[in-house]
Amino acid sequence: MRLYIYTVFYELQRTRLEGKLIARHEMGQDPFVRGILTVRERHVRELGRHSIVASFSASGVHDLYDVTIRHTDSCGYLVLTGFEHRTDLPGRPVDFAQSWILRICKDQSQPASLEAIMSRAKETAGA
Repeated sequence: MRLYIYTVFYELQRTRLEGKLIARHEMGQDPFVRGILTVRERHVRELGRHSIVASFSASGVHDLYDVTIRHTDSCGYLVLTGFEHRTDLPGRPVDFAQSWILRICKDQSQPASLEAIMSRAKETAGA
């Protein structure tokens, strides 16, 4: 098992909503959320196999499975793609395509909720 925990604060913006691409002019309505990115390979029981999983410490952000890096640059941007694994109301598994746009926070000072962020990163690492 590989574990990668980046203790750099990122701002994340999703490019899809339930698998449907969000139009560029609408992306500004969904603000970036700030947190810590964790990427690791682990066995996913629901999938019945190992997967590279990206987790983000902010609440409301679902894990991203089968992660690949689509873009990175010297300005601190990173684009990850994969899929979100969820369950719908009847409890059936549903997978949605997703891409994350991440940028390194210019202000690397610790947010007020650092304890919650680190706690979530540790939980993710231990799962």
